[in-house]
Amino acid sequence: VGPISSQVPSGIAGTFVPAAAQVECTAWVQHGQHQRLPGAAPIPAKDAQVVSARAVAVMGAGEVAKHPDCCSNSMAAEVSVATEEDPLERLVRKGLLSTAPLAQGDDRLDDLAHVNVVFSAHLRDVRILAVYRVENKAMESMYGAIRGIMGDPPEFQLWHGTTPDCIHNIVVSGFNRAYSGRHGTKLGHGTYFSANAAYSLRFCGRRPGARRVMLLSKVLVGACAKGSPEMVEPPFKDQEQMARYDTTVDDTLAPSTFCVFRDYQAMPQYVVEFMATDDSEP
Repeated sequence: VGPISSQVPSGIAGTFVPAAAQVECTAWVQHGQHQRLPGAAPIPAKDAQVVSARAVAVMGAGEVAKHPDCCSNSMAAEVSVATEEDPLERLVRKGLLSTAPLAQGDDRLDDLAHVNVVFSAHLRDVRILAVYRVENKAMESMYGAIRGIMGDPPEFQLWHGTTPDCIHNIVVSGFNRAYSGRHGTKLGHGTYFSANAAYSLRFCGRRPGARRVMLLSKVLVGACAKGSPEMVEPPFKDQEQMARYDTTVDDTLAPSTFCVFRDYQAMPQYVVEFMATDDSEP
């Protein structure tokens, strides 16, 4: 896994035109050169968002915005949206996301490539566009403080499905329980994680042709109890009610879904940007 410029999927990189897409008087960009392609059929709606977003990723929003005359009517709305800086691009520019791989000891795969492989093992019918590492020192400090308070509990790597509009807040400020309940409260009013990326996929949005995102996070799981919808914090562990469990789960013997109730009990490590293959061009 490399920088975003090397992550543009086959069929978009180079020519920057999806294999199945035809473009009507649309600006296509290759190495900074603008070309008009007259006489072709309009681009399918399912391709427009991906193409316009990748144009911004390769050229930058400002450069694309300089050439509105090259955009067809069918793509005008998509390009207008895309020229607003992509949230992932903004976080990379601010130094909170990185696409620079890190070696992992004797492992032949770097950290980003490793996440790519793990994600692909969970979800075979997706096309990974990029993997980003979260680099937020302030959040790491808060997470470390919670770990100390909890007495160095067991830590798991778990998936969290979300939508692109939520990525900025999570990467900048961490997970926020104020948003709990948007997708149900089966295990309580907290932040949810899963050991299975396929389960988390259902929370990544379902708009056809849209780019999706999922977070791989460190979670201080600690002691677990069975969750229930009315819980606003974990149940007590003892009859004297002096200590609570750390996390609620779907199954205490073989948990796969986890709900945490402290905002810095979990920390995002990686962002995976992807598309479902049935949403993308053939």
